[in-house]
Formats: sequence, structure tokens, C-alpha cells
Amino acid sequence: MLESELTKRIRIALSKEGGLWVKVHGGKYQVTGLPDLIGCYQGRFFGLEVKLPGKEGTLTPRQKHILEQINESGGKATMVTSVKQAVDFVRELAKIDPPSNEWLIPGWVTRRARERLSRPTRVISLDFSEVYSPTERGDRR
Repeated sequence: MLESELTKRIRIALSKEGGLWVKVHGGKYQVTGLPDLIGCYQGRFFGLEVKLPGKEGTLTPRQKHILEQINESGGKATMVTSVKQAVDFVRELAKIDPPSNEWLIPGWVTRRARERLSRPTRVISLDFSEVYSPTERGDRR
């Protein structure tokens, strides 16, 4: 079985559970290292990096960093090697770790705008500077 076939099976199984699940297709205009599947289930953001069984050691440093960034930012991310593992991960976290009532707000939103929101907020910052250098992004400065 190819990794793309496993990813498709996982996406279909998770879609049956509910929520929104999307396959991320990499490209030259996209941040590298994003998980293969991203989704929102019961108010929680998930990122799943799909690897074939036996290929668990092929996670790149960039993929590891992005998974850590998602987890540190309040989402849930991991590497999975089977449909059952993916579904169990999502079900278990949805059951034992319900989403908080606070909104995660990007750091560039002004303090005044945050004060007008009706829920508690927490400012987050996704730092991709460790993921790639400016030359890898194509910046020629």
C-alpha cells in the first residue's frame, strides 16, 4: 500500500466520525513540513502526519517541528501509521481533552480588538523561523 492510499483511508474514516478533514498537498508556495491531514473535530484542531508501518523513522526535523508547534499552540498533532491509530487518537483526545472556551488569537491582532471579543483569549505566535531559513523560502535579501 502507498502512503497516499493510507492517507485517503484515514481521511474517509475520520470524515465518518464527523468534523472537517482535509488532505494537505505540498507545493512550492507552501510551508514545508505541514501534516498530511488537518482537521477540526469537536472544536479541536488536529494535524496528522501519515507514515506507512515500518517507516516511522522517516519523520523529518521540519515535520517534527511543525507537529510540536501545533501541540504548543493548543491543537493536537501526531504521526499515525494506521486507520485505527488515527481514529483512536482523535476519539480519545475529543473525549478526555475537550476544547477550552477561550479563543486563540494571532499575536498581530491589536489589544483593542482583543478586548472587544466576547470570550477569553490567549495570544499565540506560530514561529516558522526554525523550520526554514530565508534562503529556503526564496528570499534573496
